[in-house]
Amino acid sequence: MKSIIYSVLLLLFVVGAGCGSSKKVADQASTAASPYFGTWALDGSPNSTIQFLASGDVVISQGDLMTNLNRFQNTSRTRYMTRLKNEGSFTIAGDQLTLHVMADWTGRGTGATRAADKSVESTIVFAIKDVSPGGFTLEKVSMSQPDGGNMNADEALSLKLVKKM
Repeated sequence: MKSIIYSVLLLLFVVGAGCGSSKKVADQASTAASPYFGTWALDGSPNSTIQFLASGDVVISQGDLMTNLNRFQNTSRTRYMTRLKNEGSFTIAGDQLTLHVMADWTGRGTGATRAADKSVESTIVFAIKDVSPGGFTLEKVSMSQPDGGNMNADEALSLKLVKKM
């Protein structure tokens, strides 16, 4: 009787270990499949980078890329400035990349009434264009913030990213 119990427990352990390891292999294969994961540089600014991580997080370095994104998502340019944080998140669905970024408001000029500790979240939807092994282009489709619909609709934002070696 003891040998049957030990045999059943051993069988359950072997089957469970096998299922767990196959799931890990499948998870690794699905995350490695996206060609957008990795570090990309803004074309013409090799030190201005963005990292798309398999976790769905994004890290943006200081430089032209961050300046362009910060300027674009700052909707009240005459009275306020925002300081874009270098971390956010992203999702990819089909041929669209959605970037979720956060910025801290800082008052500027006469009459600025927002507290310096306020933040604003922007959701920027990009169409993925001109995909090649060495890079791709993101063209802005829309940008929204919690207090409004498609903001800066008349402004274009196009980012050509090249693979950072």
